[in-house]
Amino acid sequence: MSEVLGRRKLFIGTYILFTAFNGGVIASQNIWTLIILRFLAGTAGSSPLTNAGGTVSDVFSAGERGLGMAIFAAAPFAGPAVGPIVSAIHRQIVEEKLIKSRSEVSSENRADGDGSQL
Repeated sequence: MSEVLGRRKLFIGTYILFTAFNGGVIASQNIWTLIILRFLAGTAGSSPLTNAGGTVSDVFSAGERGLGMAIFAAAPFAGPAVGPIVSAIHRQIVEEKLIKSRSEVSSENRADGDGSQL
């Protein structure tokens, strides 16, 4: 279907359906309505998963397509492996900035002389 209509139209249409079904989930009155609408939302929301390979092949030229598909295929495996490392580095940088800013504020309070806190 995406080859005939184009991926953009298919993505937009399924995202509209995905949003509409999830809007119906909000208004559901019983468990069966909830289950059915969640199933339909999941079906409509699966279009990026099924069309991702075609989208990657559209983005890259024929010579670069192998690298693009390799990166795309490695992402689900690399994410859990690299995520904690990136998170630890980010947290260390943020904590250093936070400690530095708190120490600057603390030294400004001591420089006021009376030592009282507001």
